[in-house]
Amino acid sequence: MYWLSSAETLLRDSVIESEKTKFSFELLQSYARGRENQAEFLADEMIEIADDGRNDWVERENEKTGQITTVLDHEHVQRSKLRLDTRKWIAEHLKPKKFGDVSRHEHSGPGGAPIVVTNEFVVQPVKVINSDSK
Repeated sequence: MYWLSSAETLLRDSVIESEKTKFSFELLQSYARGRENQAEFLADEMIEIADDGRNDWVERENEKTGQITTVLDHEHVQRSKLRLDTRKWIAEHLKPKKFGDVSRHEHSGPGGAPIVVTNEFVVQPVKVINSDSK
């Protein structure tokens, strides 16, 4: 009877561990999908920021003449550039294959196969010159 209860305990513990591992794996997959979706969301935000030019121009009054002129708000433009660059950097790191730099160098063999490295040793006959034969 003691053996049976120990086996039941071991079996129950292994099932619990198996369920924990399964849950952890599913949680990890869900987290990875969420991070990929976050990169897509950031890309959508970048389009909105780039297209939004509402505050790029402001009206300023000339102190001397009192004339109102429309001028470029450099601070707002630079802030928008910073927002874009920040989102771009994060998206590149969350999903590098899609949003990363295009200048990737991949080395592979024919048809994308791994590169095969071989060492060849060539033995050539050597003529031995005997100094006594002179």
